[in-house]
Amino acid sequence: MPLSRERIDKAWELEYPFWMEKMTNFQARPGNRTKAVFLVLGLVPFWASCSSSTGPLLTLWEGNLSPLPPSHLSGQVAAITQFGRTEVSIDIRMAEPGTVYTWRVESGTCQGEGVIQDGPAVYPDLMPGEGGTDSEQVFLSSLFKPGSQLAVKVFDSVGGSGGEMVSCGELVEI
Repeated sequence: MPLSRERIDKAWELEYPFWMEKMTNFQARPGNRTKAVFLVLGLVPFWASCSSSTGPLLTLWEGNLSPLPPSHLSGQVAAITQFGRTEVSIDIRMAEPGTVYTWRVESGTCQGEGVIQDGPAVYPDLMPGEGGTDSEQVFLSSLFKPGSQLAVKVFDSVGGSGGEMVSCGELVEI
């Protein structure tokens, strides 16, 4: 009984009618190069289905909040854009207990005014407890695109309105 490898080799040795012999100038048995081409061609539809005309499939961002004197408020920010929306998480520390802070993500840098992503109303207030820490998260419809400049700004909310900026950090794509 022939080995299975011999049976496979024999299956690839097809006999063609004389009129088809000129039409078949290629090797019927696929080699490593042919298998690689079929693999790549098979993955192209998968890669195409992963892209979106509305934005990137997945981007990750992070940043550190630096205090602006005389404030001591610092913290960290992380964001992930996927499935047509962006989730932003913020953690603050060394904040004044009992003080209400507002925050937002803006286009641009900490030094300039930028466009608030999704407007100021979507960002929940930060209210640190006795330890001076708090964290919040928000879901934005804005997509953070690769190469964008984004800054997270924290404001002292004196008298219920946005007050002085006390901390800022720029988001960096990772």
